[in-house]
Amino acid sequence: MTEITNILQKIIKVMQVFIALGSTLAFIYLGYMTYTKKFDEVKKNLPWILLGLALLFVSYSIPVLLLSFLEVKKITP
Repeated sequence: MTEITNILQKIIKVMQVFIALGSTLAFIYLGYMTYTKKFDEVKKNLPWILLGLALLFVSYSIPVLLLSFLEVKKITP
């Protein structure tokens, strides 16, 4: 059981890194778009960037939730 949790933790950590890098690059891109006065495209893409950031913050709580569900506890009668 610990092998499964270790694998899940590694997968989630890799996902967190990709989401953080993607969000950072997207904010840089949106900053450039704002600088070049393309406000319509910025307004169209901003909600997706914010959704990605929300996913990033949620991804830090996912390992805790997964480990609590996978943890086997003995129930005494």
